[in-house]
Amino acid sequence: MSIKVRDRQTLPTTQRPNNRTSLIIKWFIAFALMGIVAMNVSSILPVMTPPTLPTSTPTEAISALTFKAEADAHVQEGDPTANAGTTADLEVVRARGRSAESYLRFTVNGLTGVVQSARLRVYSTTETAEDGPALYTTENDWTETEITWENRPTRASTPSGDQTLVRKFSWMEYDVTALVTGDGVYSFVLAGDTDEDLLFSSRESSNGPELSIILASATPTPAPEALPAGTGTAGAGESLTFTAAADAHIVQASPAVNHGTSSNLQADSEPDAAQISYIRFSVGGIEQPVHNVKLRVFATNGSNDGPAVHFADSNWQEAGADGITWNVQPTLLSGPMENKEAVEQGSWLEFDVTAAVTGDGTYSFALVADSEDEVTFSSREGAEPPQLIVTTGLAVPTPTPKPVSRASTGEVILVGAGDIATCDRDEDELTAQLLDEIPGTVFTAGDNAYVDGTYAEYLNCYDATWGRHKDRTKPSPGNHEYNTSGAAGYFQYFNNIPSYYTYDLGAWRIYALNSEINVSDTSEQVRWLEEDLAANPNQCVLAYWHTPRWSSGAKNGSRPDLQTLWQILYEAGAELVINGHEHNYERFAEMDETGVEISQGLREIVVGTGGAGLYDFGTPLTASQVRDNTAFGVLKLTLRATGYDWEFVPAANSTFTDSGSSNCH
Repeated sequence: MSIKVRDRQTLPTTQRPNNRTSLIIKWFIAFALMGIVAMNVSSILPVMTPPTLPTSTPTEAISALTFKAEADAHVQEGDPTANAGTTADLEVVRARGRSAESYLRFTVNGLTGVVQSARLRVYSTTETAEDGPALYTTENDWTETEITWENRPTRASTPSGDQTLVRKFSWMEYDVTALVTGDGVYSFVLAGDTDEDLLFSSRESSNGPELSIILASATPTPAPEALPAGTGTAGAGESLTFTAAADAHIVQASPAVNHGTSSNLQADSEPDAAQISYIRFSVGGIEQPVHNVKLRVFATNGSNDGPAVHFADSNWQEAGADGITWNVQPTLLSGPMENKEAVEQGSWLEFDVTAAVTGDGTYSFALVADSEDEVTFSSREGAEPPQLIVTTGLAVPTPTPKPVSRASTGEVILVGAGDIATCDRDEDELTAQLLDEIPGTVFTAGDNAYVDGTYAEYLNCYDATWGRHKDRTKPSPGNHEYNTSGAAGYFQYFNNIPSYYTYDLGAWRIYALNSEINVSDTSEQVRWLEEDLAANPNQCVLAYWHTPRWSSGAKNGSRPDLQTLWQILYEAGAELVINGHEHNYERFAEMDETGVEISQGLREIVVGTGGAGLYDFGTPLTASQVRDNTAFGVLKLTLRATGYDWEFVPAANSTFTDSGSSNCH
């Protein structure tokens, strides 16, 4: 994934760049980023005078459990009926006629807290490779001693993670936090990307696959002394400064030696003598959304080319028999988040790591050099230990936007789309430029930030475009938001907005619903909707959510599981439903509860045209009136006291449009 940072200048109508400017990268959080490719960005930050710090660190309300694989086996295309469930190796390769995949299953039980982090770990016994395997989920209905290429269960169509560099005799990790949500049985598949054979230890060997889970208390309460003196917990606009809980550098030339008690942290990429430094922080007392996070290290000698910072796994020990070494080093979970050029001796070097820190938890970072110009920093055993400065949200939650009135007519504008921002496309900038010229309240119909709706993707992909209208936006989430556990990135970015909610806009009652959680007739959301509709019987009604009940799209189509929402709104006499998910534009006639065209029914408009790639149509549904998959754009609704006007406004270089009017029931 490349990261975009752009200004607000209008793109030329005759051309647009093919790729976004790549600056920083992250994964996930505690959740769910994987398979990221980033490009370095160089910047020099001003020297800052460090604050006086306490020596205490936050008390962690966490515990860790490690589960060994209960079953594993590899299957081979070249020997399709053979079972390899008792061998010491797990093989992975992708090649015509000789592909191999490895299956792993874990039984998780005894989880008594919230899953903060889950890592699948496999031990490589192959030579170093430049392209590691992808990780997929699969069904649990397979037996270790019976599985073969012919009878293997089907794996998911989309990988849950991917790896690039694989080092010999080292652990490789996948972040599966979004997949492992509690007690249960979980199966995974390692499948190759290239024709390079890879081997990993099976459970029959000494380093079998592991599932490492970190649990956080449901209501963690950091001890008062764990926080910096005089700061307590961090509310909006406040900062907490944490000193490193652990740090160490590793040296390629002494691969089995631990340097965890050294007073120095070093970074160097000299061939056969490279050095990497790891730093871990325990963060607690964060009560508001995180606004900004800085990692600060003090340079004890300078360099003409400073290191980059990477997000890293936290499963390592600073010292002792199990202390970190070059041979036993944590996995890097991201590409470079920020890179530095010149480093001045006797100064603080500051990295922006906001994309990695989402709240209370344990966070590790690696300083990795990209030149042979060695640089040294003070460790926590030195005079100036590393710091992590966390600043929480600088503004109060966004107030309900005031309707934009058209004087005597009482008209208000609601404008938006779904399926919006992805870092490797520019169409969301074009649709954001439409919003620049259209007043009123902005809605989003879900899948606002691709690929996983992480907080980093919101900051780096969405914020540069539609994010400039955040203070007038009323969002709803989509399935891609929930690729991150609990849609945590969405809720953090939008200031912990409710999962579903309602607001008044002029004479209209607007419902922002959530199609990605329970929408059964007994669900809390549906009961709330019924009660609120009954309490507001005299208003025009519009609702929007992500996944459409009706669609002629070839990719996803209609969703019968959304019937309850449709039925309730139809029976309440609602006027209009807006959806995304299917990346195209489709307007339906007014319909009854079964999707049959009638007068005085409920109309649906699908507008998944916010910026992500467009999808084809299949066979049109009977009530479908207008369809287009050639144009990106937004749906502009003019809401009047007795009716509404709709207009599809196309982005630059597109010509399709659609418009019309209808009355409230």
